[in-house]
Amino acid sequence: MKAMGIPLAEPPEAGKTPLPTRKVDILLLFAVTFLLCIGIGMVMSASLSTNQPFRLFSRQLISGVIALGVMIVVARIDYHRWFEWRLLLYAGGMISLIALYIPHVGMVMNGARRWIHLAGLTLQPSELARDAMIILTAVLLVKARKLSPPDGPLVLPRKNLISFGVFLGLYVILILREPDFGSCVFMLSVLFLMFFLGGSPFPCSHGWRQQRSLLLSGFLSIIVTLWSDSPISGWLVMRHRQPLPSLGNLS
Repeated sequence: MKAMGIPLAEPPEAGKTPLPTRKVDILLLFAVTFLLCIGIGMVMSASLSTNQPFRLFSRQLISGVIALGVMIVVARIDYHRWFEWRLLLYAGGMISLIALYIPHVGMVMNGARRWIHLAGLTLQPSELARDAMIILTAVLLVKARKLSPPDGPLVLPRKNLISFGVFLGLYVILILREPDFGSCVFMLSVLFLMFFLGGSPFPCSHGWRQQRSLLLSGFLSIIVTLWSDSPISGWLVMRHRQPLPSLGNLS
């Protein structure tokens, strides 16, 4: 992100002393807690008309408390460690996505296979996959910055781009086959923003040819998945039609 005036962090070198634990960002903590409270309140409001109005609210509240605890633990880990664990995280995301198709593990709800039921908990593998791809993208950008001129665009080696495109394409195919088009679009949007802030060249700038392998692999994986599985294409049409009655009610 040096091209935008934001320095990119570098992965730790062998024998390098770990950075000290940073202080808590109070503003960020307040924003996260505030959004969490809004989400819990919306769940409460939406479930008041059901037979068990407090059931979903209590589950969401417990999940929120657990999430805050996990956030505190993760925040105390030196972020350089995630660079070292990137392949393990990617493998974990891949295993969790494949586990969706294991009987009595993957759950089918409303025609979609997006959740894993494990030890009384319901997990969504696409969330782990998204976090793993964010870390992989950060590593790619850091390595590219080392090969790039100080204030120029990123130099992205073709070999690294092809590997990254394969990793991303596998995730995209598995997520779309759930199907979970929303999570896929969100993940791709975050990765695109990371490349943009990292100073990656785009069609209007020098170095566009180096991006073709990455974009081509992503778009091909989406097209192949949509055309090879007709229920997904029908599902996408229904998802786009659903908001139309709501817009009509507002008028």
